[in-house]
This record gives sequence, C-alpha cells and structure tokens, in this order.
Amino acid sequence: MAESNSTLEKFFKSYRDYVSQNPQLTSDIETSVKWISYILAARIDDSSVWSELVYSLSNLLVLFNDRIIAKSRNLASPTITSAETLKTWLTVLEYSEVFIELSCYKVLGKRGKWAIILSTQILKCLARLRLLLAHKENIVESPLIRPLNRNNLGTEQTNRRVEKKDAGFRLKSGKVIRSLSSAADPRNAHFSGPRPVVNGGIPQSSNAVLYEDKALLGEILYILKPIVHLSTLIAVGNKKSWKPYITSFVFDALSIYLIRSSTDPRQLTVNQKVELSQRTISLLMYLLRSPFYDKYTKARLNRLLLSLANSIPLFSTLLRPLAEYIPKWQETYFYMWSN
Repeated sequence: MAESNSTLEKFFKSYRDYVSQNPQLTSDIETSVKWISYILAARIDDSSVWSELVYSLSNLLVLFNDRIIAKSRNLASPTITSAETLKTWLTVLEYSEVFIELSCYKVLGKRGKWAIILSTQILKCLARLRLLLAHKENIVESPLIRPLNRNNLGTEQTNRRVEKKDAGFRLKSGKVIRSLSSAADPRNAHFSGPRPVVNGGIPQSSNAVLYEDKALLGEILYILKPIVHLSTLIAVGNKKSWKPYITSFVFDALSIYLIRSSTDPRQLTVNQKVELSQRTISLLMYLLRSPFYDKYTKARLNRLLLSLANSIPLFSTLLRPLAEYIPKWQETYFYMWSN
C-alpha cells in the first residue's frame, strides 16, 4: 500500500512539473480531448452520453491544470476562502451537469432525469444566491472560474519580476528599503489593498461595484430564472407550451435591462463586461429553443443548410451531417432551466 501511494505521489509530481513547465502544449492536449468528444458525437450513433463524458472530463482537466499552473507561477491566492471553494464546486457541477442528466435518463428514465434536473438547479440557485448576497460577488459569472489565459503567462511573470526588482532591497537586519522608482507620486497617493488575480492571469482592481436596488433585483431574477422556468413547466405540464418559454425570456430580458440601466460600465471588471455581453447575445439562443424552434426555426434552418450543401459541393460533407445532428443538439443543450 505504501509503495502504491509513493508511486502515485511520484506520478502526480511528474505530471504537475510537466503541466507547469509546458502550459501551451498542455492546452493543445486539452483541445484534442475536446475534439474527441465532437468526433464521438458526430460519428457514433447513440453516443451522447460518452461524448458528453469526454467533454466534461476535458473541461475538468482544464480546471485542474489551470490550478497547477496558477500555483506554480504564484498567480493563485495563498489562502482559499469559502467563496472560492463554493465557486470551484459550482464550476465542477456546471461542467458535469449535462453528463449527469443524460446518464440519469439512461439509467432512471424520464422521472429520474427530471428529479436530477430539479435538484441540480435548486443547488445551483442556492449557491449563486449565497455568492451574491453573502460574498458580494455582484455579477455571478458563468462559468464561475474562467479558464486561465495561458498566452499572458510570460508577460505576467516578466511584470512580476520587474515589480519585485523595482520594489527595493533588504538589509541584513531584515528591514526593506524601497527604491525611489517604486515610490508613489504624492499627488496621486492613495491606499489600495492587494489586487486580486483574475482567472485570466492578469491582476485587476477589486470590485468597486456593490449592487443596489435595480441591479441587485436584476441579478436575483437571473439566478432564479431556471427555478421559475421549471416551476412553470411543472404547473403547465407541457414541455412545448409557450408559457415557460415566454416566462424565461422575460426574466432574462428584464434582468439584463435592470443591470445595464443602473450600473456604470466603467466600474465593471473585464470579466463582468464579458458576462453581460454573453447574457445579451444568449437571447438569440431563444430562436433555437422549443417551442419557437419547432414552429419557426427548424424547417427554415434545415432548408438553408441543405440549400448551401447542394449549391456548395465542398461544404456538403460538413453541412449534411450538421443538418441531421442539430435536432439532437437542440434537444440536449438548448433548454432554459440552465443559465
């Protein structure tokens, strides 16, 4: 047993060293794993569970490797807060939820699937509300932990070395003497706490925006939307009904309006701006959600793809399988209980 543990420790150390020293090559491997999931989905019948398993594992691998790289380059926070722990587990759940749903459907049938969906969304809702209200996360991003921007790692390390060099020097007594170049301009002097490192690997200023009134209400509406959608769906009892669809759309649109109309964009971080833009663009996804998709989009989109496949022979090998697989994607991914 001791030998087994020792072997595992050596393997993990070798893996950790390899990932931390070769971030770009690691990214290429992660991308290859994702492509395997796409190939499984496109080439093998009834492979949705397996392709989703591979895709989920690839996302979890990215999350795990990002942690290794961030820690090896001193980009990670030295202390792990309860908010960061909650974000990590919520990110793992978001990466795995589609695979969990499909697996439960295969094993337990429709009732099991819907029980898991409801349980998952309630858990996510409670966790997001805690981040918003207890930990003051403001705009709760999705995914909560964004992938590390590994292209900026070299620049970040150079900047850190320069900052350390310019900061000053230490006497034998242990006292640190600051250099003149590191001294702040007295005309602009102000106190600021330590700058947190965002997931992209670039330090940014702390969140200055504290939600009040309309913006807070908008974020709460966005978090509650999946639960409200599911509740409406259960009350109506018809998956193709317009009531859950319209309710979900109204919650999304109203949430975006309340946040944008009462928040100064200059006070938002880059990630928060990206999150708001993604939420706005995601409104277009309602074109691919039932019942709108079934009544209006499906036939038109299918005709467009087949027309392009017939008129552009080179694209036919790509567009024809795409036209056949879109209904499966629509049923699996374009639902409204998830953010």
